[in-house]
Amino acid sequence: MALYVNTNTSSLSAQRQLMNSGKTLDTSFQRLSSGLRINSAADDAAGLQVSNRLTSQVNGLNQAVRNANDGISVAQTAEGALDETTNMLQRMRTLSIQSANGSNSDADRKALQQEITALSTEIDRIASDTTFGGRSLLDGSYDGVYQVGADANQTISFDLSSGENQDYASNGGFTMAGLSSNAAEEAKYQEEVAAYNDYFVQKDAAKAQARAEAEANGDDYEDPELEAIAAAEERGEVYVDPNAPAMPQPPASRSSSFGDTEQGFGSPSVTSIQNAQSMISILDNMISAVGSKRAELGAIQNRLGSSISNLSNISENVSAARSRVRDADFAEETAKLTSSQILQQASSSILAQANQRPQTALSLLG
Repeated sequence: MALYVNTNTSSLSAQRQLMNSGKTLDTSFQRLSSGLRINSAADDAAGLQVSNRLTSQVNGLNQAVRNANDGISVAQTAEGALDETTNMLQRMRTLSIQSANGSNSDADRKALQQEITALSTEIDRIASDTTFGGRSLLDGSYDGVYQVGADANQTISFDLSSGENQDYASNGGFTMAGLSSNAAEEAKYQEEVAAYNDYFVQKDAAKAQARAEAEANGDDYEDPELEAIAAAEERGEVYVDPNAPAMPQPPASRSSSFGDTEQGFGSPSVTSIQNAQSMISILDNMISAVGSKRAELGAIQNRLGSSISNLSNISENVSAARSRVRDADFAEETAKLTSSQILQQASSSILAQANQRPQTALSLLG
């Protein structure tokens, strides 16, 4: 074997091996300290891309779970308010039945009317004051869209404004938290009608010259055929039932999806037997309507609960997939660390001996 002084190839080889073992040792230290197999794009460029996509999906799924839980909280809040509303409607119905009894005096009915009025006012207050996170739930404006997926447009929506232009009462109307009643198809009020004073008029088979009149924004309109009365600029319509008995309807202002109780059937009254009988029918329909809305809220809670279960399951599986791509295998990395440490110590020892080889040339010089 040739002996060179200027170039020590043994030392160069030992240095290269020591450098390689040092790099492997550094990688093992980094992976074991971070717990990640991929700490930079240099570790695994393709794996980094896959890991980032899976991380986005996991983060989105976890946030979607929180969103769905918020939706359940909103529905529970609204349903709780409607539960209390149902209790008050039940009480109002009981009072109406009591007032319809012939044994009551005017003073008795006046006392019953006081509680009816108080309950009606409280229902209005609940409808206007029930909020969640600063948003009113029962005033007819709530329309919630909940992002329940990791990607765009994966949403579930529900609103508390349905029921507009639907009929829940036979003689008069009743509007409240997500419900609307417009005097049982005999009268339909649209948004900008200021006020109506309407009467149901009996129309005989010969179509006598009876008239129905309504006043909207100060102008009078009439229709001898008793079919419809249209306000100016399509601001409102009143439909008159040709078979309706001749009986007055109390004034009612415009109807909206969720409004005040007094907007739908004037001031609820049980001051007479006739009024009390009408109230019983109205309240029966309102109790049914509130129950229907509560059923919708219960259904959306169950749906969101199912979505949460599904989202959690997907998040678990995607997290496992990301772990297999990104996370360090400690058993493997510990073995690599031990091997690299041994190689580094051996390379250091060999390098020290290789650096001594050129000195043997001095012995040849005597």
